[in-house]
Amino acid sequence: MQNYIYQTDCANFRRTDKEGHELREAQWHEMMANRVSIPEGNFTTVCDVDTLLDEGETLDEYLMGDPDAGFYRSAIDGYAVFFIQHSGFEMIFWHEDGLESGFKVNSPSFDNDDGLEL
Repeated sequence: MQNYIYQTDCANFRRTDKEGHELREAQWHEMMANRVSIPEGNFTTVCDVDTLLDEGETLDEYLMGDPDAGFYRSAIDGYAVFFIQHSGFEMIFWHEDGLESGFKVNSPSFDNDDGLEL
């Protein structure tokens, strides 16, 4: 069921185009405002972390660099996204077929306790 893949980090997601227009700044703020911490196991059920990691790297090895790293779910434009917050950056995952192919959420809080809207 791991059909959410690593798409981008927050720096690239928020950058401006060549004319200085903000591309997704508002969406990043929406994602951060509506984030909910979830257990690592819930995150890895939905997200294919291998799409983030270097070849041969494990998630534990990746997380060793930041003992405060965390796993989150949120929504952008009403669609579920997941991210790892690590060393001051968000590594953002959305559905492999595009953001709008992911879970549609009625509210950013998902209204459940397990961290997933399935």
